[in-house]
Parts: sequence; structure tokens; C-alpha cells
Amino acid sequence: MLVVVNIKRQCQELAQQLSDLWPICHHSAFILKDRKRIEADIQQAEMSVSQSRLVVATQVVEVSLDIDFDWLFTECAPADSLVQRAGRVNRYRDLHETAGYSSTEHRCCPSASTPNRSTIPSPTPP
Repeated sequence: MLVVVNIKRQCQELAQQLSDLWPICHHSAFILKDRKRIEADIQQAEMSVSQSRLVVATQVVEVSLDIDFDWLFTECAPADSLVQRAGRVNRYRDLHETAGYSSTEHRCCPSASTPNRSTIPSPTPP
């Protein structure tokens, strides 16, 4: 599961609140050596069932990481950022392995006057 927030402090706080789930916290304030180690941990966790698959991160996961998650929770962001974040979900899934998609009504921003409603049909095998 990938959770992307927009502010480093919020990333750190959320990772702390979810500490019992052993999240991997990833943001831009880490020095290069530590970021490489964290990115390697994320890559390794993808291949392991026993390691944490919860990553709490900022925009650093939007580019240059070849990662694949089943779920994405994200804060509101510019459209290009949302596309990059969505690109981290189901990158290598086969349609036969994917059970389907669902969506719910939600408010992206508190100031929005109406909820953003969307329906995504479940994929059908060829």
C-alpha cells in the first residue's frame, strides 16, 4: 500500500502514527545515501511477503522509482502529480490476477461544492 502526502512533516507524522504496521517512510529530507537505502528497502519489500508493504511518502515516489503497489491513497495534488502517483499502482499486474477496481464518492478538497464521482469498470479478460 502506498500513501502519498504533500508535506514532509505530514509524512513523518503519519509514519509515526502507523508505526505498529512498520511503514517505510520516504521523503526528500534524507541524504542521498539514506534515500538509496530506503529505495532498496522498498524494492526488496515488493518481493517479500513477510516485509512491510506500507510506504508513506512524499512526491519523491512520483519519479525514478520502478515500484508497484496494489493500493494508493493520496492527497490532492496537481493533475500531473496524480498521474505519476497512479502510475505506481498495478504496473505489472496481469488482468487475470486483478480482481477488479472500485471507487466511492469522495471530496478531494474541503472547499469543493460537490463530491467527485467516478465509475471505473472492472477489467474483463480478453
